[in-house]
Amino acid sequence: MREGIAYAGNLIVDRIRRIDRLPRRSELAAIHGTSRSAGGACNGAVILKRLAPQMPVSVCGAVGEDGEGDFILGHLAQNGIDTRSVLRRGETSFTDVYEETSTNCRTFFYFGGANDSFDAEDIDCAALTCRVLQICYPLLLPALDAPHAQYGSRMGLLLHRAREAGCLTALDVVSEDSTRYETIVRPLLAQTDYLTVNELEAERITGVRLTGADGALIEENMRSALETMLALGVSRRAIIHAPAAAFGMDADGTFAHEPGKHLPDGFIRGTVGAGDAFCAGALLAAYRDLPVAQALRFGNAAAVQSLRADTSSGAVVPMEECLDHYDALPYRRARNA
Repeated sequence: MREGIAYAGNLIVDRIRRIDRLPRRSELAAIHGTSRSAGGACNGAVILKRLAPQMPVSVCGAVGEDGEGDFILGHLAQNGIDTRSVLRRGETSFTDVYEETSTNCRTFFYFGGANDSFDAEDIDCAALTCRVLQICYPLLLPALDAPHAQYGSRMGLLLHRAREAGCLTALDVVSEDSTRYETIVRPLLAQTDYLTVNELEAERITGVRLTGADGALIEENMRSALETMLALGVSRRAIIHAPAAAFGMDADGTFAHEPGKHLPDGFIRGTVGAGDAFCAGALLAAYRDLPVAQALRFGNAAAVQSLRADTSSGAVVPMEECLDHYDALPYRRARNA
């Protein structure tokens, strides 16, 4: 019997620097604090393990033969993650994250390293024992993003092989201001059971306008965007999440909406793990065969909990505790609005 969730894809060291504001070119910005964490697929895996400590969680990917690779593997092992499918070669990937304390906005500088060569042949799908394989991230894995005649890309081939082996597949997408969503991401949806994306990613995947000129959500268009993702091939559930609200739809047309919570002054310590936490919470609900409305609640609860620490997973606790904390907070507006 298949059990647990495997995360595959980017294994990254996130080097977080907190600054007042991002400087203009040639200007100086003071760094007021730094931290280091394991990001990408291992970030989501650790969050999931903290949400569900009894669940088997594993990681597939590549790290360098260097100290940063040792850091990632040590961090995963300390959190109970199975790393037997992690390869070692080249230099470890890293992201320098500059987080502006006044706005909580983040700017990323990424080095691909070992992630750039990670390919479909690096995972023996026939040997996978997980129930769900989560891929992170298309658009940021050059070998897997390479074209494939039948499945669009080699990531599509990997997702197909995982399904053929008996796994459910889940996809998390990186945000990028480009036209590559149509050529790289869209074809993947035909091999995806669960898709969780933010409002900007959803807009680029579907072509449905979801944000106004002021950045506010166009909530009346969310249903159409979700329907489009399902029509493009997502077989079980599509979810769109944003700080203001989350929206989801199952293949049978069941639609759900979960408004965001009002957070008191000083609540947010960091935002670097919020998106990964939402995805992990929603994926946990899918794994437990819970309704889409509960998936949105799980995702929001995990994301809100992650905001309590300046690292991606430092504040995350088991889901039952996350829900207790989440339920104690007021909604930004009436629940049925």
